[in-house]
Amino acid sequence: MNMSLIPEKGWLYSLSFDRDILFTRYSISDGKVLLQSGQEFSMEEQEEIHCFDETAEYRYLSFGGEVVEMRLTEEEEKSSDFVILREEQYLEDSFVPDGKSYRLIVVNRFAYQENDSLYLKEYRLGGVKEI
Repeated sequence: MNMSLIPEKGWLYSLSFDRDILFTRYSISDGKVLLQSGQEFSMEEQEEIHCFDETAEYRYLSFGGEVVEMRLTEEEEKSSDFVILREEQYLEDSFVPDGKSYRLIVVNRFAYQENDSLYLKEYRLGGVKEI
């Protein structure tokens, strides 16, 4: 995981084939990712990791031994090549330990195909906001 690309603090979403989904707040301290619980985050056996805040998302995807790392930022949304659609999805109570209501913001980026139809080119997790 390229620590220089990860937002300094935000939300972490991680998937593993043999573990539960992890969705929690995180911060970076001394070059380590610390979860809201105070535990250090371990990348071992993680297939997919998303670290994101309101302006950027870092993704680490490991499929079939190949690693794909990317950083998507808000600045890239200003491109005229994309049509942007922001969605707000409610978070399940199991992912919100403080009992408050939150929404996950997803920024979808659509592009035009040769026949002028739109398709979803990529998406970015755009932060979490309290309702």
